Amino acid sequence: MVFLDESASIAADRKARLDAADGSPHASDALIFTGPPADLADLLLTRQQAGLSGFRLRPGALPHDLAAISRGLIPQPAEQAAAHTWTDADRELVADRVDTQFVGSPETVAAGLRTLQEATGADELVITTSTHNHADRVRSYELLAKEWNSR
Repeated sequence: MVFLDESASIAADRKARLDAADGSPHASDALIFTGPPADLADLLLTRQQAGLSGFRLRPGALPHDLAAISRGLIPQPAEQAAAHTWTDADRELVADRVDTQFVGSPETVAAGLRTLQEATGADELVITTSTHNHADRVRSYELLAKEWNSR
């Protein structure tokens, strides 16, 4: 989860305000990053050089952090990206990540998940949502579960 701003302190303060509004600090199974886009780009590059790939950047708050990712982070590694030679495996990974993310109404998301389940023969699906507020996250899962079970 990423909270991006012009400095680490501004991003951390913004996250702290969201935590206070929620009543508790946000916890995640993933790294929670607060800082400027250039620092995140450096961190991702360091991790890539260590052999990690396939980073999922979850915006901490919409629309602010989504815009910061698209306008601030994506242009950062332009030189590295320009020098990168895309392999077929890279292209397949990106396509898979795009094709298996579903956004929208419970009906839209459930339909996408049904298609994914049928295409893969999966016995179970792992669902995540990028919602800061715990109650909103639970409600999102409830709406999806209701739709999923109605089919």
